[in-house]
Amino acid sequence: MKIAIVGMKHSGSTMLFYMVRHAISMSGKNNEIDVVKSHEYVNHEKVIATIRDPRDTSISGFMRFSYHQSINGTCKDPMNQLRLFGVLPFLNYMRENILLAYDALSHPQQPFLFVYEEFHRDPVSVIKNLFLDYLDLPLTLEQIETILDQRKTFFYQADMPRDLQEYLRIQRQPLEKYDRLLTRDHDTSGGSCNKCITFFPIEYQRIILEDALVMDFLKRFSYVQDTT
Repeated sequence: MKIAIVGMKHSGSTMLFYMVRHAISMSGKNNEIDVVKSHEYVNHEKVIATIRDPRDTSISGFMRFSYHQSINGTCKDPMNQLRLFGVLPFLNYMRENILLAYDALSHPQQPFLFVYEEFHRDPVSVIKNLFLDYLDLPLTLEQIETILDQRKTFFYQADMPRDLQEYLRIQRQPLEKYDRLLTRDHDTSGGSCNKCITFFPIEYQRIILEDALVMDFLKRFSYVQDTT
Protein backbone atom coordinates (compact mmCIF):
# COMPACT_ATOMS: atom_id res chain seq x y z
CA MET A 1 0.00 0.00 0.00
CA LYS A 2 1.18 3.51 -0.80
CA ILE A 3 0.19 6.43 1.44
CA ALA A 4 0.59 10.13 0.60
CA ILE A 5 0.35 12.95 3.14
CA VAL A 6 -0.45 16.08 1.16
CA GLY A 7 -1.98 19.49 1.66
CA MET A 8 -1.28 22.85 3.20
CA LYS A 9 2.11 24.02 4.40
CA HIS A 10 2.37 24.46 8.17
CA SER A 11 -0.67 22.26 8.78
CA GLY A 12 1.04 19.50 10.77
CA SER A 13 1.96 17.38 7.74
CA THR A 14 5.60 16.82 8.76
CA MET A 15 4.64 15.82 12.30
CA LEU A 16 1.97 13.51 10.86
CA PHE A 17 4.47 11.99 8.43
CA TYR A 18 6.68 10.87 11.32
CA MET A 19 3.71 9.62 13.32
CA VAL A 20 2.50 7.51 10.38
CA ARG A 21 5.99 6.12 9.78
CA HIS A 22 6.26 5.26 13.47
CA ALA A 23 2.82 3.60 13.39
CA ILE A 24 3.78 1.51 10.34
CA SER A 25 6.95 0.39 12.10
CA MET A 26 5.06 -0.54 15.27
CA SER A 27 2.51 -2.49 13.24
CA GLY A 28 5.27 -4.58 11.64
CA LYS A 29 4.24 -3.56 8.11
CA ASN A 30 7.43 -1.78 7.00
CA ASN A 31 7.75 -4.03 3.94
CA GLU A 32 4.10 -3.62 2.92
CA ILE A 33 3.51 0.13 3.23
CA ASP A 34 5.31 3.11 1.72
CA VAL A 35 4.55 6.66 2.88
CA VAL A 36 5.52 9.98 1.28
CA LYS A 37 4.91 13.58 2.27
CA SER A 38 4.33 16.35 -0.26
CA HIS A 39 2.52 19.66 -0.59
CA GLU A 40 1.48 18.76 -4.13
CA TYR A 41 -0.91 16.18 -5.57
CA VAL A 42 0.29 12.58 -5.28
CA ASN A 43 -1.77 9.75 -6.78
CA HIS A 44 -1.48 7.03 -4.12
CA GLU A 45 -3.99 4.48 -2.86
CA LYS A 46 -4.43 6.30 0.44
CA VAL A 47 -4.26 10.07 0.76
CA ILE A 48 -4.24 12.08 3.99
CA ALA A 49 -5.09 15.73 3.27
CA THR A 50 -3.98 18.17 5.98
CA ILE A 51 -5.70 21.51 6.51
CA ARG A 52 -5.45 24.35 9.00
CA ASP A 53 -6.79 27.87 9.31
CA PRO A 54 -4.86 29.52 6.44
CA ARG A 55 -4.40 32.66 8.52
CA ASP A 56 -2.44 30.67 11.11
CA THR A 57 -0.40 28.90 8.41
CA SER A 58 0.70 32.28 7.04
CA ILE A 59 1.90 33.34 10.50
CA SER A 60 3.89 30.12 10.90
CA GLY A 61 5.41 30.64 7.46
CA PHE A 62 6.35 34.22 8.34
CA MET A 63 7.91 33.23 11.68
CA ARG A 64 9.89 30.35 10.24
CA PHE A 65 11.00 31.62 6.84
CA SER A 66 11.25 35.39 7.41
CA TYR A 67 11.42 36.40 11.06
CA HIS A 68 13.59 33.59 12.46
CA GLN A 69 15.91 33.53 9.44
CA SER A 70 16.69 37.25 9.49
CA ILE A 71 19.83 38.61 11.13
CA ASN A 72 19.40 39.05 14.90
CA GLY A 73 15.76 37.98 14.48
CA THR A 74 15.45 36.97 18.11
CA CYS A 75 16.20 40.54 19.22
CA LYS A 76 13.56 42.17 17.07
CA ASP A 77 9.93 42.95 17.74
CA PRO A 78 7.76 40.67 15.57
CA MET A 79 4.94 43.23 15.50
CA ASN A 80 7.29 45.84 14.07
CA GLN A 81 8.47 43.31 11.50
CA LEU A 82 4.83 42.57 10.70
CA ARG A 83 4.14 46.22 9.93
CA LEU A 84 7.21 46.40 7.70
CA PHE A 85 6.22 43.16 5.96
CA GLY A 86 2.67 44.30 5.16
CA VAL A 87 -0.47 42.20 4.73
CA LEU A 88 -0.05 41.18 1.06
CA PRO A 89 2.64 38.47 1.58
CA PHE A 90 0.40 36.87 4.22
CA LEU A 91 -2.59 36.94 1.88
CA ASN A 92 -0.56 35.40 -0.94
CA TYR A 93 0.63 32.63 1.39
CA MET A 94 -2.98 31.93 2.44
CA ARG A 95 -4.17 31.76 -1.16
CA GLU A 96 -1.34 29.41 -2.14
CA ASN A 97 -2.10 27.15 0.82
CA ILE A 98 -5.83 27.07 0.11
CA LEU A 99 -5.17 25.96 -3.48
CA LEU A 100 -2.88 23.21 -2.15
CA ALA A 101 -5.69 22.04 0.14
CA TYR A 102 -8.26 21.95 -2.65
CA ASP A 103 -5.79 20.08 -4.85
CA ALA A 104 -5.26 17.43 -2.16
CA LEU A 105 -8.99 17.08 -1.56
CA SER A 106 -9.64 16.52 -5.28
CA HIS A 107 -8.13 13.03 -5.14
CA PRO A 108 -10.51 10.46 -6.74
CA GLN A 109 -10.28 8.23 -3.67
CA GLN A 110 -11.83 10.19 -0.84
CA PRO A 111 -8.89 11.40 1.28
CA PHE A 112 -8.76 11.28 5.04
CA LEU A 113 -9.21 14.89 6.16
CA PHE A 114 -6.71 15.75 8.91
CA VAL A 115 -7.82 19.04 10.46
CA TYR A 116 -5.03 20.58 12.53
CA GLU A 117 -7.38 22.18 15.06
CA GLU A 118 -9.41 18.98 15.58
CA PHE A 119 -6.17 17.08 16.20
CA HIS A 120 -5.11 19.52 18.91
CA ARG A 121 -8.55 19.36 20.52
CA ASP A 122 -8.75 15.56 20.59
CA PRO A 123 -5.55 13.89 19.32
CA VAL A 124 -6.47 10.37 20.44
CA SER A 125 -9.78 10.28 18.53
CA VAL A 126 -8.29 11.77 15.35
CA ILE A 127 -5.28 9.43 15.29
CA LYS A 128 -7.42 6.44 16.23
CA ASN A 129 -9.71 7.10 13.26
CA LEU A 130 -6.72 7.57 10.97
CA PHE A 131 -4.63 4.58 12.03
CA LEU A 132 -7.34 2.02 12.79
CA ASP A 133 -10.19 2.90 10.44
CA TYR A 134 -8.59 4.56 7.43
CA LEU A 135 -5.14 2.92 7.30
CA ASP A 136 -6.25 -0.35 8.93
CA LEU A 137 -3.10 -0.65 11.04
CA PRO A 138 -3.21 -3.34 13.75
CA LEU A 139 -2.38 -1.10 16.70
CA THR A 140 -3.59 -1.03 20.28
CA LEU A 141 -4.82 2.11 22.02
CA GLU A 142 -1.71 1.95 24.21
CA GLN A 143 0.52 1.99 21.12
CA ILE A 144 -1.38 4.98 19.71
CA GLU A 145 -0.93 6.88 22.97
CA THR A 146 2.80 6.04 22.90
CA ILE A 147 3.11 7.48 19.38
CA LEU A 148 1.26 10.63 20.47
CA ASP A 149 3.53 11.04 23.50
CA GLN A 150 6.69 10.58 21.45
CA ARG A 151 5.68 13.22 18.90
CA LYS A 152 6.45 15.82 21.59
CA THR A 153 10.16 14.96 21.34
CA PHE A 154 10.39 15.39 17.54
CA PHE A 155 11.71 18.95 17.80
CA TYR A 156 14.15 18.39 20.65
CA GLN A 157 16.60 15.75 19.51
CA ALA A 158 20.28 16.50 19.91
CA ASP A 159 21.25 15.84 16.28
CA MET A 160 18.41 17.88 14.79
CA PRO A 161 19.52 20.93 12.76
CA ARG A 162 18.91 24.28 14.43
CA ASP A 163 17.37 26.01 11.41
CA LEU A 164 17.02 25.91 7.63
CA GLN A 165 20.61 27.02 7.02
CA GLU A 166 22.00 24.14 9.06
CA TYR A 167 19.47 21.75 7.52
CA LEU A 168 20.69 22.63 4.00
CA ARG A 169 24.31 22.03 5.03
CA ILE A 170 23.37 18.60 6.43
CA GLN A 171 21.37 17.73 3.30
CA ARG A 172 24.60 17.92 1.28
CA GLN A 173 25.81 14.85 3.18
CA PRO A 174 25.00 11.32 1.99
CA LEU A 175 21.29 10.60 2.56
CA GLU A 176 21.88 7.69 4.94
CA LYS A 177 23.47 10.10 7.42
CA TYR A 178 20.34 12.16 7.77
CA ASP A 179 16.74 11.13 7.20
CA ARG A 180 14.58 13.87 8.69
CA LEU A 181 12.47 16.74 7.42
CA LEU A 182 12.37 18.59 10.74
CA THR A 183 14.44 21.42 12.15
CA ARG A 184 14.29 22.88 15.67
CA ASP A 185 12.61 26.02 14.33
CA HIS A 186 9.91 23.97 12.54
CA ASP A 187 7.46 24.40 15.41
CA THR A 188 6.93 28.17 15.58
CA SER A 189 4.19 28.33 18.23
CA GLY A 190 3.93 25.05 20.11
CA GLY A 191 1.00 23.92 18.00
CA SER A 192 -1.23 26.83 18.99
CA CYS A 193 -4.53 27.51 17.23
CA ASN A 194 -6.36 30.79 16.49
CA LYS A 195 -3.17 32.82 16.82
CA CYS A 196 -4.34 35.02 13.93
CA ILE A 197 -6.84 36.69 16.28
CA THR A 198 -4.14 38.34 18.36
CA PHE A 199 -1.34 38.45 15.77
CA PHE A 200 -2.92 40.50 13.00
CA PRO A 201 -3.92 44.14 13.58
CA ILE A 202 -7.63 44.87 13.11
CA GLU A 203 -7.04 46.52 9.71
CA TYR A 204 -5.16 43.43 8.48
CA GLN A 205 -7.96 41.14 9.71
CA ARG A 206 -10.51 43.20 7.79
CA ILE A 207 -8.48 43.04 4.55
CA ILE A 208 -7.99 39.28 4.94
CA LEU A 209 -11.72 38.63 5.42
CA GLU A 210 -12.52 40.67 2.31
CA ASP A 211 -10.57 38.23 0.15
CA ALA A 212 -13.11 35.96 -1.60
CA LEU A 213 -10.92 32.83 -1.79
CA VAL A 214 -9.87 33.07 1.84
CA MET A 215 -13.35 33.82 3.13
CA ASP A 216 -14.92 30.97 1.16
CA PHE A 217 -12.40 28.52 2.64
CA LEU A 218 -12.91 29.84 6.18
CA LYS A 219 -16.67 29.41 5.86
CA ARG A 220 -16.46 26.03 4.15
CA PHE A 221 -14.39 24.54 6.96
CA SER A 222 -16.16 26.47 9.76
CA TYR A 223 -13.26 28.70 10.74
CA VAL A 224 -15.70 31.62 10.63
CA GLN A 225 -19.46 31.56 10.91
CA ASP A 226 -21.39 31.69 7.64
CA THR A 227 -24.09 34.30 8.19
CA THR A 228 -25.51 34.18 4.64
